[in-house]
Amino acid sequence: MGLMIRVDDRIAAISLFEPLNADTALVHFEKGLPDCEGIYKAINAETAAVLAKEFTYINRESDLGVMGLREAKMRYHPHHMVEVYSLKRDA
Repeated sequence: MGLMIRVDDRIAAISLFEPLNADTALVHFEKGLPDCEGIYKAINAETAAVLAKEFTYINRESDLGVMGLREAKMRYHPHHMVEVYSLKRDA
């Protein structure tokens, strides 16, 4: 499933999401045009509004430890965060 926001007849933002389980939706990504001020906030809010009708939780996937992404995620006061680990196989 997805959501799109148009501004002046052009696609300004999109999100792609799906159910993870009965109470959680998984948002794979939200992208917006950099020249549209506030577009990321708008796509985030609209995606959350759509998903809140069916789901208790929204999982926005990993922020990969990138500070800007982590700070943006934390501004929404998440219910909880899950620690993510990476495994590397020795050659």
